[in-house]
Amino acid sequence: MKKVIKSLDSPCLKRALDNNNISFWSSFGRYREGIINPDPDFFWIIAGIPLYSYNGVMRSRLSPEKFHENYNLLLKRFGDGKLPLIWWVSPDTQPPGTSLYLSREGWKDEGFFPAMAAELGNNDEGISIPHRFSIKQATSPEDRKLWIKLMSRAMGFSEKVITKAVRVDTLLEETVVKKQKRFIGFLGAKPVGTSLMLPDSGVAGIFGVATLPEARGLGIGKAMTRWAMLEGKKSGFQAATLVATPMGEPVYQKLGFQKIFSFHCFSLNS
Repeated sequence: MKKVIKSLDSPCLKRALDNNNISFWSSFGRYREGIINPDPDFFWIIAGIPLYSYNGVMRSRLSPEKFHENYNLLLKRFGDGKLPLIWWVSPDTQPPGTSLYLSREGWKDEGFFPAMAAELGNNDEGISIPHRFSIKQATSPEDRKLWIKLMSRAMGFSEKVITKAVRVDTLLEETVVKKQKRFIGFLGAKPVGTSLMLPDSGVAGIFGVATLPEARGLGIGKAMTRWAMLEGKKSGFQAATLVATPMGEPVYQKLGFQKIFSFHCFSLNS
């Protein structure tokens, strides 16, 4: 584990947040059929799941000449429409004007997504648990299969995406499986919510916070997020990070998260 980020004032927080986000999404490319280009200046993944979040460019810091060379190679290999692609544009993306170029090339503007962080601090604030609600960690293969299915359905993914995501998830490298800490929330005996804590790059990354539509409005998403945060604190971290939707940003602000910067995301063949 890299040096722990101790506060939101750390000059390393922005890069740690970006690296943690890359670590999560690239994990789905870490199986025998996945493809990862680990170049730190042009990092991309192809997980093979037919949803743009799982395939595309996570980081690009290139000169104008190198940008066009790498862009053309990427499109030549994966721009045939068989898989949707994503391009994450962050404040340190190079060259300047990448967003404008992607728009002109026909990439769909998916909007801005707040990259947020919260100090875990020294408080021992508990979690407000809805009535008849409980949380367990997904550790067995059966639990992990339930987690990916539940998270995908709560996110509104198609059955085609869910089927492929489940298959990919069962084939992930063992190092990926051991590193992630996944949680399932139950309302009575029914699984209704998910979250995940990824310890990477000195922060506790929070991902996969989702609640089935019929169980929303009960505080389950907040409880799942807080549970993952407290797990990060137990693991020795002092900062939690996540990437929110614009709609989710006010919810996370109530949990102590602050916007550090925003990703501008584009999709192709979505």
